[in-house]
Amino acid sequence: MEIPVSPTRDTGSRMDTKVEMGLFGKIFNAPKFTVLVGTLLMATMVAPAFNCQLVLHAAPTPVGKAEAGKAFWQAQMCQYCHGVQAEGAWGPDLAGRGLSEAQIKHALRQPYGLMLAYTETQVSDQTIADLQAFFSTLPKAEQFGAWRWQSPPAGAPEGQRLQSAFGCGQCHEPELAIPRRWLGGIGKDADFAYFSKQIYQHTEKYPHGRMGNFSKDRLPETVLRVIYQFMLDTGFRAPINASLRAGARQDTNTTYTLTIFNDGVVQRGLDAEDVTIFLRIPSGTKFVSETGAGFKGVLPLAQLGIEPSIANTPGRFDPSPTPNLPERPKPDLSGEVAVWKVPRIAAAEKQTYTLTLLGPAAEIYTIPGPGPAGQVFKGFEGSTVYWARPGVRTGPPQLVYRDLRLPDKGDQVAVTAAP
Repeated sequence: MEIPVSPTRDTGSRMDTKVEMGLFGKIFNAPKFTVLVGTLLMATMVAPAFNCQLVLHAAPTPVGKAEAGKAFWQAQMCQYCHGVQAEGAWGPDLAGRGLSEAQIKHALRQPYGLMLAYTETQVSDQTIADLQAFFSTLPKAEQFGAWRWQSPPAGAPEGQRLQSAFGCGQCHEPELAIPRRWLGGIGKDADFAYFSKQIYQHTEKYPHGRMGNFSKDRLPETVLRVIYQFMLDTGFRAPINASLRAGARQDTNTTYTLTIFNDGVVQRGLDAEDVTIFLRIPSGTKFVSETGAGFKGVLPLAQLGIEPSIANTPGRFDPSPTPNLPERPKPDLSGEVAVWKVPRIAAAEKQTYTLTLLGPAAEIYTIPGPGPAGQVFKGFEGSTVYWARPGVRTGPPQLVYRDLRLPDKGDQVAVTAAP
């Protein structure tokens, strides 16, 4: 093909050359065209070296660490569904099955069955490698372990039976005490629309939380509405926290500071009303002084009329055809307690009390047994913040399957230890 060349001038005195490509009818500026071609050739020559640099600096494949996987497994409470040793319980067994990292990642990101979906922010590729390493150290289970919480009996409310069937109760207890407490924190703003968003889009609000996102295909809204109604019937809870901290000793005295905080949204969440606070006086110590409004003195616990809190729910539900439901253990009413009474602890309010005792300082230890872990000071076990309202059950549902840590009337929270 012949390429005619014709001279032309620009506004200056320099002579440019235009090349007309007869086939396409396009006009190119020859010097610029030459620069373009040179640039492309140079890029072609440099590209392999550039690609080599990319390969050399690629992120390394994560190396799994079994101990890290075990720590995550326990902190994330995976064992509540899958068993302590991943032997399976409410959820499938994972131990000793030779699961690859790709399979574990798929199960977390695009889960099977009723498993929640977890984001990369919650479970990173490194953590997946750690979990795979942890599972590989465990023997294959011969049989599944017991559910953390068995299915409620036939006479239980429908919403309670459904929440068990869809796995909610394995983490959130048979009365859904934890989400009822969370909904009580927003109180006046709580409705089904808000609740369902937290179930289906949980990671939007809690991107680093333990809970993933349920699928509407696996947990339909029709089912979720029945579960939500069960929580309404049972009643939302005031989100009260209570922790005890030991101060520096002065001679033979130790001062303990009790901090009580209502974790609700100001002017929206539920207030705890008609509140009774009591701290056990450990054996071998003697009351010296206190601070805080509403102090009523040191009284025998047996005369107070309120049972101390239970650290862990005793027993598990018997799944036999004629089940024996676990019973509340006989409370330890021995000893004396320091008592305060206040009219209310409002949403977002913090109240502080102190108790000074003569004698040895109490030691912290971790509460043994299944259920949510916690720490207490030895000798202070059972110390409680109790409130009469909200929480009094006056009608349905008739709970035949109970979380025995919660009282029959009112509500309460155990006093835990802060280091």
